[in-house]
Amino acid sequence: MLRDLGDEGFERLDYSIEAWDEGVRPEGAHFFWKTAVPHPEERRTLTIDDEVLEEMLMRLESDARPERVAFRWLVALMLLRKRRLKHVRVESKDGCETWYFHRRGEGDEAPVIAVVNPHLAEDDLRTLAEQLGAFVESDLT
Repeated sequence: MLRDLGDEGFERLDYSIEAWDEGVRPEGAHFFWKTAVPHPEERRTLTIDDEVLEEMLMRLESDARPERVAFRWLVALMLLRKRRLKHVRVESKDGCETWYFHRRGEGDEAPVIAVVNPHLAEDDLRTLAEQLGAFVESDLT
């Protein structure tokens, strides 16, 4: 489960299925997913559910805090790479570059999704990707 800590970012919390089904959920719960803990000798792979990513993208739409804009940008790029989004156009206004997307398979008349490009350096993108990975897989090595 991913909890919103406001200006401090996000926090990952793990709950058993039994606790979750009994309604044990903290304040600020934003996103959740189910996963199985692999056997210690198994090779771990990072997988992120596409629906969870799409939900993150939409929930962060109205959040203008710089760290959230950057996080949303990363999520949009991941969905583009996974071919869940189709790039439509780029517009620049007053020094702000906005990319526009459609969800794939919904046609050109589908609602447009606008995502601000925060112009992050490659190191910043890598750091954000690592943070996202930490939310999904608690002990990547």
